[in-house]
Amino acid sequence: MRFTTSVIVGPKPQAGASVTVNTGSAVLVDLGKGPIAITCQHVVAEAMKPLPSGEKKRFQVGGHVFDLNSRLIDQSEELDIATVQVDPKELPLVLNTEEIGALVFKPASWPPEPPKDGDVIAFGGLPGSLRNITDFDEIEFGSWSTGGAIVNSSSDRQFLTHFERENWLVAFGNPHGLNLVDLGGMSGGPAFILRGMHWDLVGIVKEYHEAYDAMFFASLRWVQSDGSILYPAA
Repeated sequence: MRFTTSVIVGPKPQAGASVTVNTGSAVLVDLGKGPIAITCQHVVAEAMKPLPSGEKKRFQVGGHVFDLNSRLIDQSEELDIATVQVDPKELPLVLNTEEIGALVFKPASWPPEPPKDGDVIAFGGLPGSLRNITDFDEIEFGSWSTGGAIVNSSSDRQFLTHFERENWLVAFGNPHGLNLVDLGGMSGGPAFILRGMHWDLVGIVKEYHEAYDAMFFASLRWVQSDGSILYPAA
């Protein structure tokens, strides 16, 4: 979660106006050519839809608003990955002073080896159900993460982990009244694998599928060091 930050999509906040925004997650990385934010393409696609008034939506990563017309590096609807350029001078605005969202991840090598069936991943994000709107221009985010999810199925484009309810000691989210379907907002949150003495960033959360009772992830093996996306062959 130290490398995970919030994404806020919606109108410019105004005092006295109701707050209606969509939120997601992003992982901050430096793959060797400067900082970028990686999130899901469906999060970026929502930001590109105009408001009913015709006004552009704001796309905010952490504490900084980005113009996607000039900062979007690449996107893939098929893979559900989007990359956004971050100027190093903007990092103090993007990064949090608290532990969550405070760091930029720098991998030991890139691109990562994709996960295999049976691998154990750690992943997390910022569910919308845990956010708290404290003022017209201020939102507090709660986080959810796990360090021991088993990869049950993996392909060259995505992988997934089933929620093995029969092994649970406590049902998810009981203290907060949450259900698994309340994990919306985690899209773009990172998934890591511990390999030897280092962590590999192998994917980002795409969505939870209730029918499969599983979390699906986009594989980041296709993201290049400059943030461009190498599209897999059909």
